[in-house]
Amino acid sequence: MRLLALARGPFAATRRRLLLMNLLVVSAMIGAMAVAVYAWEAQITDQQITQDVMDRSGHDAGRNVAILRESQNDSGANAPVDGDPGDVYEPSSPNVFTVLLDAQGKVVSDPGNVRALGLPDVAAARPVLSGRESSTLVTVGDDEHAFRLYTSAVSDHGKVIGALQIGASLASRSRQLHGLLMTLVLVGAGMLGLTALASLFLTDRALAPTRAAYERERRFVAAASHELRTPLAIARSQAELVSRHLRRLSGPQDVMSEAARREMVDDVDEITDEVDYMTRLVHDLLTLARPESEREDGPTQAVDLVAVAESCVTKLRSQAEANGLGLSLADIGQSEQAPVMVRADADQLRRLLFILLENALAYTPSGGSITVNVEIPIGRAPVVLLDVADSGKGISPEDLPHIFEPFYRADPARRHSHHSGSGLGLALARHIAHSLGGEITVTSELGIGSVFTVRLPYGAVGDS
Repeated sequence: MRLLALARGPFAATRRRLLLMNLLVVSAMIGAMAVAVYAWEAQITDQQITQDVMDRSGHDAGRNVAILRESQNDSGANAPVDGDPGDVYEPSSPNVFTVLLDAQGKVVSDPGNVRALGLPDVAAARPVLSGRESSTLVTVGDDEHAFRLYTSAVSDHGKVIGALQIGASLASRSRQLHGLLMTLVLVGAGMLGLTALASLFLTDRALAPTRAAYERERRFVAAASHELRTPLAIARSQAELVSRHLRRLSGPQDVMSEAARREMVDDVDEITDEVDYMTRLVHDLLTLARPESEREDGPTQAVDLVAVAESCVTKLRSQAEANGLGLSLADIGQSEQAPVMVRADADQLRRLLFILLENALAYTPSGGSITVNVEIPIGRAPVVLLDVADSGKGISPEDLPHIFEPFYRADPARRHSHHSGSGLGLALARHIAHSLGGEITVTSELGIGSVFTVRLPYGAVGDS
């Protein structure tokens, strides 16, 4: 249960990033070490095989000369000297084989019967037989049957009369390196597993102080919000009582003048407005202070986004017209009121759209326009795009990364304005978008306007 809570908590993304970073670093280190070990072992094995075939070249030199002399005296009448028919060189063994060639490149002696394997390699022996090279070292064959061949000259009184080709199969080398590779893979996988477990433990330990501080701050905000609700409710009730009492005062018997009475009524109404503002601010703070794991969302169902957008536009159109603004729902290219369904909580979706529209109304000067557009992108994942575009003053590039932060306002002149709002609207919009399984982004250009885009998961009628 604790791991599940951590996986869903506010630090889940940070925890995953730290875990992934640790695994990537350790993977790079293990990979580099494995490559170094494999390359070193391959080099050592190659050197060992090469040394084995070169050391064998000096053995039985006199016997090889005698065999070549005898073959010259016989003038090729005799067949090559082969080994026992049952003594065939096995490519899977680490042993070496020898083949003796005369000056014309014909096989004189083949004790290991390697001619059945397509050996010897006469091409590698010709530079030695011609006297151009004293020896050659080559690797022939394919991945399945590869051989390391060392060819050296056989001389009689300074004259090259033949060549001795000594070879070894590389099959045992391949098996050895394959076994090493599998060992490295298994060890690396085990190390990554241990690293993952250790990283989970260390990451939780490292995040513990931050998580504790976050929880203390969240509890403080939540407690303060709850504690402020009661006095705000009482203050509003008392202000309403005073306002109603002042409105009932009339006639010559009242000692208060009409002008004074109206002034007091206005003052009390302003107090009521401020209490309403503080109440909304407390509610918004409480909403943002609640982590995702403790959200209390409404029921999720298939909601017609076009109908919700049209309803919000209709409700705010009179306010837009009073400010000299045009507010409209863009034609989505379908029949009138064609449904575009999303899986969402209808109340939360409506609140999200109201926040974006009210923000556009606040930052678009008279004579501007605001357009709401609903679109299903073609050829993309099953998502629905909700755009709120305005022709306002725009947002500067340095402000764009911060506009979804609580209490941040891009326009300094509005930070202490009575009608500027709490500065929580866009933060709440992002919070709601995430709670609906979507995301919100913004593009803006100074002097041209801004476009807020909400991506929501598509949900057709009948989806479960």
